[in-house]
Amino acid sequence: MKFAKAPPSFGRLTNAWAVLAVPILAFVLLLPVVTLSEPAGVQDAEDHPRPIYSSDPNDPWNSIFYCLFSRRIEYVVSDEYPEGAPFANLFPDSDRRVSTRTFNRYEVGDRAIDPLYPNFFNDTGVRVVLRDPTYSLFAKALQRSLDSDVPRSAIARAVMQSDLWSAYDSLYGEYRRPEDYEVEQHRRVLENLIGRLMRKIALTRGEIRSLPANYSAASETLGSRTFSIRTAAGSKSCGCRIACTIRPRGTGA
Repeated sequence: MKFAKAPPSFGRLTNAWAVLAVPILAFVLLLPVVTLSEPAGVQDAEDHPRPIYSSDPNDPWNSIFYCLFSRRIEYVVSDEYPEGAPFANLFPDSDRRVSTRTFNRYEVGDRAIDPLYPNFFNDTGVRVVLRDPTYSLFAKALQRSLDSDVPRSAIARAVMQSDLWSAYDSLYGEYRRPEDYEVEQHRRVLENLIGRLMRKIALTRGEIRSLPANYSAASETLGSRTFSIRTAAGSKSCGCRIACTIRPRGTGA
């Protein structure tokens, strides 16, 4: 769980964070990975909510998942991927080479490990849901979920709550530049809706205790390939469950 205020995204960095961001970003650029840019608009025939939480195409939870995880990613590759040729130096004084052409990949939640990705020291993924058409779709799905009385399993609520919490953290922090006035108004609306939905779907203590011990299940399947926690009494399996009761900031909890 995260209770401390999340640091502002790259577009809202303080001077202190800016100093820290430069060496970190420089290190990232040395890694043999793709470079991500802001996703393009909603254009693809495959660009639609998937049946994640139910087979109902109008299920607002499917729409929430779509808004949090589906992205068109534009990227370049390093020269460690020959198929990306031709290449050029990333910087004039650097021997790091990347492709001169960009590639596109559409993601539907099968790659991103965090909601509102990409979000590492930038707000590219966050801004996607703060602008239309995604903003309107996301806000509507959140409100419909708040108004809905459709029963959801404890596991589904735990997973959704975890994703919403991560999104809430990414949205936490004001946009103060005049040109971002509308973005800030959208951010406040989404932050409120997400916080209310997180509270609505929170699990009871009994429901948390009833969740499967997924670490123990993985240990039985993977054996020695899992890790154990070292304690004063020796090593033991973590046995962690996948959710906890939380009270988001700004919801009057």
